[in-house]
Amino acid sequence: MSGESTRKRVQAMLFAAIMVVSMVAAGVGGFAGSAAGQSDTADFIVDDDFSSQEVNETQKRTIQSAVSNASSNDLIVVQDGEYDRFSRTQIDGLTITAAPNTDPTITVQEDDIPDNGRILDIGGSNVEFSDIDIEGPGRGTGTGIHLGITDGSNNITVSDVEIRDVLTGIQTSTTTSATIQGNDISGAVVGISLQADGATISGNTIEDLADAGGFSAEGVGVLGTNHVFEANTYQTGEGITDIRIYNDGIPTINNDDSGEEVSVANTILESTGASSVQFVGESGIYDGSITIGDTAYSTIQDAENASSNGDTITIEEGTYGQFDVDVSNLTVTATGDTNNTTIQLTDQRINIDSSNVTIHGLSFVFKGQAIYDRGNNNSYINNYFTLAEGTESNGYAIRLEGLTSGNEVRNNDFVGVNTSTQDEYGNGVVVSGPADHEIVNNDFINNSIGVNIGAAQSAQSLKITDNDFVGQTDFAIAFNHDGSENPSFNVTSNDIRSNNLGILVLSGGNISVSQNNIVDNGQALLISSEAADVDAAENWWGTTSGPAEGDITGDVTVDPWLDGPADEESSGIAVAATVGDEEFSNLESAAEAAEQNETIDVTAGEYNADLTIDTPNVTVQGTGDDTIINGSIALSAPGTSLVDLQLNTTVESDVFPNPASANNAINIGESADGASVEDVTVNVEANLTDVAAGVFPEPIGVEIASADNVTVSGSTINVSVIDSNEQAGAVGVSVSEGGSAGVVENDISAVSDGYSFAAVARDDGTAADVGFNELSATGKAEAYNGVGFGVEGAPADSQTVRYNDFVNVDSIEHKSGSGTLDLRQNYWEDIGGVEFLTDGFVSPSQNGGSIIYDPVLTTSFENIEAESPEGIRQYGSVLDLQSDGSTSLAIGFTAPSNESISGLLSDVEFDNGAQAYRYDIDSGFEPVDGDFTPDAGQVVVIATDSVIDEEIVVPVDVAETDTDSETEVDLNGGWNLVPTGATNDIDSLTVREGAILEADQLQAQPTQPGVPRAEYGAYEATWVFVERDFNGADVGLLTGYETGQTASEYVEEVLAVENSGDPHQEFQITDEEEKLE
Repeated sequence: MSGESTRKRVQAMLFAAIMVVSMVAAGVGGFAGSAAGQSDTADFIVDDDFSSQEVNETQKRTIQSAVSNASSNDLIVVQDGEYDRFSRTQIDGLTITAAPNTDPTITVQEDDIPDNGRILDIGGSNVEFSDIDIEGPGRGTGTGIHLGITDGSNNITVSDVEIRDVLTGIQTSTTTSATIQGNDISGAVVGISLQADGATISGNTIEDLADAGGFSAEGVGVLGTNHVFEANTYQTGEGITDIRIYNDGIPTINNDDSGEEVSVANTILESTGASSVQFVGESGIYDGSITIGDTAYSTIQDAENASSNGDTITIEEGTYGQFDVDVSNLTVTATGDTNNTTIQLTDQRINIDSSNVTIHGLSFVFKGQAIYDRGNNNSYINNYFTLAEGTESNGYAIRLEGLTSGNEVRNNDFVGVNTSTQDEYGNGVVVSGPADHEIVNNDFINNSIGVNIGAAQSAQSLKITDNDFVGQTDFAIAFNHDGSENPSFNVTSNDIRSNNLGILVLSGGNISVSQNNIVDNGQALLISSEAADVDAAENWWGTTSGPAEGDITGDVTVDPWLDGPADEESSGIAVAATVGDEEFSNLESAAEAAEQNETIDVTAGEYNADLTIDTPNVTVQGTGDDTIINGSIALSAPGTSLVDLQLNTTVESDVFPNPASANNAINIGESADGASVEDVTVNVEANLTDVAAGVFPEPIGVEIASADNVTVSGSTINVSVIDSNEQAGAVGVSVSEGGSAGVVENDISAVSDGYSFAAVARDDGTAADVGFNELSATGKAEAYNGVGFGVEGAPADSQTVRYNDFVNVDSIEHKSGSGTLDLRQNYWEDIGGVEFLTDGFVSPSQNGGSIIYDPVLTTSFENIEAESPEGIRQYGSVLDLQSDGSTSLAIGFTAPSNESISGLLSDVEFDNGAQAYRYDIDSGFEPVDGDFTPDAGQVVVIATDSVIDEEIVVPVDVAETDTDSETEVDLNGGWNLVPTGATNDIDSLTVREGAILEADQLQAQPTQPGVPRAEYGAYEATWVFVERDFNGADVGLLTGYETGQTASEYVEEVLAVENSGDPHQEFQITDEEEKLE
């Protein structure tokens, strides 16, 4: 076959098994029609049922016998039956056909096929073969019918033949003008092979083709020219070309002699029934996959080359190669499923060098770079980008180069564009010098970087909206741009989830990040550029508390944020606080924004915040215990207030977090004169496990240092300290450094493994007014206890402590060195269990002055029945009763008791040997039972051989209208046992008549530890001897008690014989009358 072209050699190789290489033959052609009605004119009738007697010159049992005896223009009619193949024939005008209404079949086995592979080999001219089926040995073996044996053969017709299970159904080799019509070819590799000119292929069905024997399947293989294809049916299977053309040049098909592949291919596709045409040697298949209008192209590049402004290249499902675009206003779009319309790129990328280009619906599989765009207003829509299997890339799927503008990347998927090489990144989209680009509604999954904004040109603007960024191994979005022209970027409504880092900002400009879900990332935002103005307000960070600690690095505004996912209709601003009309999700931001005289209204909810309020007259207002702040608060400006919220502070070391000072939950500093804490619940929990020896940390609920006229009122303050070394202190309220404060109407509890103070005043110049509080303090260490109120260095006389409930208190401490600490008129739950300490624990220099606390309230201040301090009647005195049982115990009642003696003396068993006597001036000792209630001026003597060691509170019963209270005691001649606590000196005892000859204390006497030191206590009794007989005349000893005497008068005129200060000085910050209403 010397001199054959490359394409002919390909064709020759394809049919090597069925062609004789050296054969050169000619044939005839023509169309004769059906054999129906021809049996009676047949030259030969073939019937395999003929008996030997029936066989004659015109009746044959085999087709071969008829052919062997036939002459030109003979008619051979074959009856029903199964026949063997016949050897080749070259009889001009011969017709071989089936008898009417019959279905004869030629069946061959592989061994029956000659070496040339031809089952039937028909030559000559004007020959017809019809209606006789051929059953081959199997797919890939033999040619069903071979037309043309020698040169000159023409006009051979094959019609209405079913050919099955062969290599090639029908092949024309040398015959020209063949007609192949109405045949059904199946189970083959090649349906029809044309190797000569002028064939007419009409009405055939070619189906069920497949590769076999090393040969590729095809519907019709074409060599030669001037062929006609009409109305054929191709059911060749996926990936099998219907018509493959092997010519060197472009053949004439259906009278299309244009010589252009595109034209000939379209001619075939439009009218022949074929859906795909391939020119061997070309990279593409003309299957209608790539079209512009009605014109098909073998490659996308061919279509682009032929396109013009405004064209649309449509692409059917399939796999295609690289192409570039330099035509403007061009659309390249897929018509089928994106996943099945693939652009397979190797080392070449697609270059877009024109504008207004749209790439739509394609799947790009690439190794390094996919699309490089240097145009404007281009769109990439509904595409899919991923790396070829087993590859990595530090390139990109799409790069919008610098100086481009107005490009759109929408509804695309960017998946797995990444690399494991350190400090290199695979990118979904690279934007170099963005200007009005939009990246909208894309999915970025498992790339190194989702969107990378580069610095090839100075940036202007960029919109990144409605995208999903999931699983980027480095950054979801990286701003690494040229910020010299102060660009503006908007990142909105994206889902930025489970990335190593959400948004990285390395350059300046105005960057708005809002309405995004930024959750579950290794870090949410990293701002490393001081020039960047990043506003990240109104995003969802996964919780209503906003970004977690460590989520954000750098200078960025995140407040306010959303209270739920941005894409949920129910979500809105997570309003932690409002200042005026402005809403904030972050309390720190609200505190920074608040101006003088404004209120920070904190919404109900739980917040983690450390606040500093350093603008004068700013109020932080909550909604009660539903407003919870976990952290600490510093009031650092005059007139600042904290109102109606709960503050929880947890400490795991020996200091607190800033902004509060080292040891407190609420810090009121030296500049905060007039600050207030009102209706606040403070819970401090400290777990101090590594406190060094000699270190005494003190977690404090409220510390007032240096500030004047501070108010803490209506609050609940709980401080609990666990200290394995039992050294730490718990302090409810501390006033120090010369500050002054009113601590009013609070519940204060301090509990520690070391020491504790419910309230303490420290340092020279400090003044605390402590009133109407419930105070509790306990210590657990052996060396320390709980101090209800303490003075350490502060002047004792400057402290006012009135109308408090001391509940569960271990002690009162006075370590100021001098002065009297006045705690009169407070209620003590168990005063017998309280130590009044006036010396230090270690240093003698800490020895304090005196402590007075009598009279006490006999009920909680909440139960006081008075409208003013002067009207208080629920008070009593504290008596320390001591008797060793050898002497009786005499108690003189200067004021009436509100309780019986059995109630007063709970440890004395009046029903078991102990006896009480009322001493009467006239009749002497009269026994009384335990129910006896002493009146003013009466003396009760207790006789028992048991030891009495008891501290009691004598409730004083004084009604404002009481006229029966004894203001004096009648005296008779002789010895009288009278109460003597009303005066300071026996010699000053005043009688109306007569003279006192002698007075003495013969019984054991009570003491009153809570009153100033005096010669006689108020409840002591004295034997008085009257010299003369009064003969019935009234001689009275004044008791010093007046009818209706107030608590103030009682204290000042009866008990406080060494009055060290006015116990009713007014509080600086409250009106007692209001407190007592």
